[in-house]
Amino acid sequence: MEVFKMNLKKKKKGFTLIELMAVIAIIAILAAVLVPTVTGYINRSKKTAIITECRTVMNAIETYNTVTSTTNRIDTTAATEISAATTGTGALVPLVTEGLIDTTKITHIQKATIAEVKEINDNTDKDIINRIVLDGDNFKSLTAKPAAGNP
Repeated sequence: MEVFKMNLKKKKKGFTLIELMAVIAIIAILAAVLVPTVTGYINRSKKTAIITECRTVMNAIETYNTVTSTTNRIDTTAATEISAATTGTGALVPLVTEGLIDTTKITHIQKATIAEVKEINDNTDKDIINRIVLDGDNFKSLTAKPAAGNP
């Protein structure tokens, strides 16, 4: 009788294999659902940062073009990359020297051309965030506008 009472007082410790497998399965399902969603949010925030930098550059260009003579205006249709335009004798160097652009705050759009920056800034079709192609955290290219009638 004494032995029987001892066995009743002993409690099992730990989880069964089935309980552990159920928890692991639930965690796997949650991860499978959440990882693509979180990745989408991260990419969208990177693209939003690119759009913000483009707006900064275009505001600086428009300000400069407003206060300067017509012969010294910056061509917003130029195919010059921002990295080249802000160095040496590039078209955007006056914006840097006059303090209208801080090159440390436009690091994600260095490979964008001035014309692409203008197109992103204008964003008339409200589809620009879907057309930006990333290279890691940085701008890589813009995809073509969808044909009329094709969303």
